[in-house]
Amino acid sequence: EDLLDIIGNGKNVERIQKHFRKMFAGLTSIQLDSQDEKSIRAIVSKEGEVVNLASNVSMNDKINAWLTHLEEAMKLSLASLLNKATAKYHAVCEPFNASTYLGWLDEYQAQLIVLSAQIAWSEKVQRVLLANSGLNNGLEAVESSLITTLNMLADTVLTHQPPIRRMKLEQMITELVHKRDVTRGLINNSVVSADDFKWLQNMRFAFDANNGDVLQQLSIKMADVSMFYGFEYLGLVDKLVQTPLTDRCFLTMTQALAARQGGSPFGPAGTGKTESVKALGCQLGRFVLVFNCDETFDNNAMGRIFVGLCQVGAWGCFDEFNRLEEGMLSAVS
Repeated sequence: EDLLDIIGNGKNVERIQKHFRKMFAGLTSIQLDSQDEKSIRAIVSKEGEVVNLASNVSMNDKINAWLTHLEEAMKLSLASLLNKATAKYHAVCEPFNASTYLGWLDEYQAQLIVLSAQIAWSEKVQRVLLANSGLNNGLEAVESSLITTLNMLADTVLTHQPPIRRMKLEQMITELVHKRDVTRGLINNSVVSADDFKWLQNMRFAFDANNGDVLQQLSIKMADVSMFYGFEYLGLVDKLVQTPLTDRCFLTMTQALAARQGGSPFGPAGTGKTESVKALGCQLGRFVLVFNCDETFDNNAMGRIFVGLCQVGAWGCFDEFNRLEEGMLSAVS
């Protein structure tokens, strides 16, 4: 039904826009160029966050062609904006200044500011450990800078803030609290080498600004696994609070991904199994689609879902997988 509506109204942007939330993780509407109404200049999330595209996307082609171009433009725009945001973050944080920091928060999208903070933290800790200065207060300096930033963010979030800035502040606080806890763990475990597993088991963000392909500038490492970031626009998602259990789940799942296998977290209801998989997808910049399995799923339905996932390169998270019938389970496996 939705597909027929999209194909039948290929030229009617207003009719198509309502389907965007089913096709993209964070994109819900588009902004057209004021001079050319057949040209897309920006994408907008449901919260109203705007991402200006690096180059306009023409809608004169068939609908499937311009939607593909829109997806490519979204990823390229985010990647080039991340390059700028990361470069500016170093200038904002050294020395730390609250007003310039908040100006930087407002300038870039929530997804990019969290990534910039993750990249900066990973680079700082890696530098300290490579210089073997974990012994002489190198990690304490990293922890102290995180606490300074957290105190400023905590004071700011208590005052009246515009909705988008407030969500950015909340995401940054959640992320930096986790980074502070990890840094403290490294100090308590007396980690002094960059090859120590207690450091390698953490999610590390490596940014190579010299790489010619902007989509391959950011790689995410965990233990011996390295993956490129997906650059799917996620919008302003609520950030999951990361605990040691979440970290262990991420470590196991990334190992499974590297071995080209799936993962199956199990446990009591409401403990965050699905949310952890979605959070890992967000950390890696991927589109995660959640399907609730029940007795009505048959081989054809599963086949269609798998073919669709393969074609678009998204992740599939099958909730209540154990509710499928035995015959279905064996066919799917």
